[in-house]
Formats: sequence, structure tokens, C-alpha cells
Amino acid sequence: MFLKNGKNKYKGFSLMEMVVAIFVFSLVMTTATAVFVKVAGARKKVKAIQKDVEDARFAMEQMAKTLRTSTIMYVKPLAGVSHSQDIQVYDNSQGRCVEYRISNQKIQSRTGASSDSNDDGKVDSCSFVNVPFGDMVGANVGDLKFDVVKSDGSANKIGKVTISAHIC
Repeated sequence: MFLKNGKNKYKGFSLMEMVVAIFVFSLVMTTATAVFVKVAGARKKVKAIQKDVEDARFAMEQMAKTLRTSTIMYVKPLAGVSHSQDIQVYDNSQGRCVEYRISNQKIQSRTGASSDSNDDGKVDSCSFVNVPFGDMVGANVGDLKFDVVKSDGSANKIGKVTISAHIC
């Protein structure tokens, strides 16, 4: 079935050429889709880590602002460890008590009332009756710890808090 000039009278691709072309196209599209899915997954993870870093930074800055103007009232240490888990402070600038705690690798806070039993204006204790804790950072923040040197009430020793965290 050749024409007089010796060429095939049928024009177009053969079945085998089409199968090879579709196979190559499928390989290229599968590879491109896999790369796109991996990039999208990595971007999602990076955004989650970035949000956790921003949340942790906000929580640390909020705590630092409060602690700079506060007197440390109470420190509850962890059993057998030098790091503390709960810190109650009286915020002198706001006239309120604030408690920070580490629970399930989250920094939580709550605000309470102060009680002054002396006439010297010095706050003796804080009350947090029926005040729930609120989370300050997400679940991807780990290895949280407070290192605390408690205030003794005098102007000479004001207390010191070091907060450290690891973003997972």
C-alpha cells in the first residue's frame, strides 16, 4: 500500500508511538505532581512552625513585659529539678496578679486578684478562684522551662526569671 513515490499513504502516529508518548507524558506528570505535593506539604509545615515561633515570641514578650514590672510571689518547683513549673507574680504596673504555668508543654496564664492584709500597701498573696488558664503557645513548642530566683520583697533583690523553649 505504497504510493508511487514510495511513501506510506497513511498519515499520523502509529499505535506504538502513541503508547510511548502517553507513557512518557504520564511519567512527567506523575513526577511533577509528586514534586508539587511535596512542596505544598513542606510549605504547610513551614507555616505551622512559623506560627508557633510567632506565638512563642508573643508569649515570651508578654511574659517579659509583665515580669519586668512585677514582684514574684510564688514559685512551685518541679519534683527533683531546679526548674519551676508555676510562677505567680504581682504586676505592680497593672495592680493585678498573674500566674504562668507549664502544662503539657504549653505555657498557660491567668489573671487573679491580690489581697493586702497589711497597712503597708504590700501585696501578701494572690487569689485565682474559678479563673481558668488560657494557652499562650501551640503544641509544637517543647522543652519549656522557667528558671526563677524569687523576689524577697526588698528593693535590693527583685527576682529573675529565665524562660527557655524549643520549637519542634
